[in-house]
Amino acid sequence: MLQKMSSVQPFQFEPEHEISEDENIEDVQYQINQNEDDRKVYEVRVGQNGWCLCGYCLPMLTGKESVCCKELQFFAVAVPDIPCITAHTSFEAVCLNRDVLWAALVSLHDRESADLSYRYASYRQFTWWMHVIRIRNIYSEPDGIYAGFEDVDIDYTEIDQAWRDW
Repeated sequence: MLQKMSSVQPFQFEPEHEISEDENIEDVQYQINQNEDDRKVYEVRVGQNGWCLCGYCLPMLTGKESVCCKELQFFAVAVPDIPCITAHTSFEAVCLNRDVLWAALVSLHDRESADLSYRYASYRQFTWWMHVIRIRNIYSEPDGIYAGFEDVDIDYTEIDQAWRDW
């Protein structure tokens, strides 16, 4: 029996920054210097966990891995009342459930191969064909009008929209 998980929020990761035409060289250089400074700060954390704010972090092998969930702005704002992201009610379902992880891997495949592209289309068609009614029952529109299946716009994806909605 599936349970309704109203607190699950998709796309909870930080997108990679792409340099736009509007940014000038000084801004880019500042960002590079800032990233190097951040890297130095995090390298000091290697092998110990005195930097941990939630009390659940383990010493890591690299500075890049040595970040506490409480340092992530979206986490601190979204769920300030829980001690650690691992205590969130949806953590196990979203981050540990093998079926969810498999679905996430499928959606992140490399589209350069024809076989992968066909497989991607097949997965989307299968999902649309099998689960549209169940999805609409759980996430219904008040007026009952739905857009239907839409092809993915490579320049603008659901991830872009999720970040705009955040």
